[in-house]
Amino acid sequence: MAVTRRLRLLVIFLATVRIGACSLLLKDTERKPRMIYPHLAVKRNAEHYSSFKDPSYGRVGLKNSAQKICLLVEMKGRLVLHRVGATTYDDKEYIDDIPDLAVSNNAAISGHCSPEDDRNKDAELYIEWLSERNRNFTYRLALQFTANKTKQKTTGLDEWRWELYDVSLELKHLNHSIVGVGKKKAEINAPILQSFICKDSMNVTLVGRNGSTPMNVTLQLAKNMKIQPFGVLSAGGYGITYMCKKTRDRSLVESLRGQTTVVMGVILGIASVGVIMGYGTKRQFFPNQQTYQVFQ
Repeated sequence: MAVTRRLRLLVIFLATVRIGACSLLLKDTERKPRMIYPHLAVKRNAEHYSSFKDPSYGRVGLKNSAQKICLLVEMKGRLVLHRVGATTYDDKEYIDDIPDLAVSNNAAISGHCSPEDDRNKDAELYIEWLSERNRNFTYRLALQFTANKTKQKTTGLDEWRWELYDVSLELKHLNHSIVGVGKKKAEINAPILQSFICKDSMNVTLVGRNGSTPMNVTLQLAKNMKIQPFGVLSAGGYGITYMCKKTRDRSLVESLRGQTTVVMGVILGIASVGVIMGYGTKRQFFPNQQTYQVFQ
């Protein structure tokens, strides 16, 4: 009896040790992903971001859990569909307007900002809307921003700059979904604490991913677009304005053209005054050379 009792106690002890070891193994397994991917763990436990619309200024954006604005966008545009799957629109222009984000109830905004103390600076803005032209179409436009240190070409010093490094469009039609990505990077970038503005229209070509369903869509962004995904002022306003290259080049040409017009006007004015003064001087010193014809 005593031996049997001891055997039972030994079995219970071994079972308890085994269960405890398994529990420790499971806990250790649960911790490993957090150690291997600390930045993903931060993203999972990140604060909640909510969208907002400001019709008075025509802008939309995101707020963090403290209701501080962390991303601002003023954007209007349209989609020009050339090909979606097996459907080709080459013979006619198929245009779908992006609704006015600041006032339309047909557009939903979502995304996340970059925590101020996060070294991996990235932000995303998602815009989803139902097509007003074809109620079977639902669009989801994704704008992904990142910030990195780059060397200035003029000074060679390091500078933090942000850029729109990826644009993608998901088109949902009934039970099908087609995704297009930017054919090349859009020239939308600025120093980290500055806002980007373009007073000219910009086009982004979206094509299907390799091996996916074909897509060829042009995203036409209207002029006066303004974006700031990082470093929004504490009062919720834009930082210093950074003008897009297209607008800077056009402004330079217009400025040079205006300066050329002014210079030519000055030259013509001086030449005219010189001719008048020369003619007057000639009449004063050579009066006898002036002949007049009298008409009867």
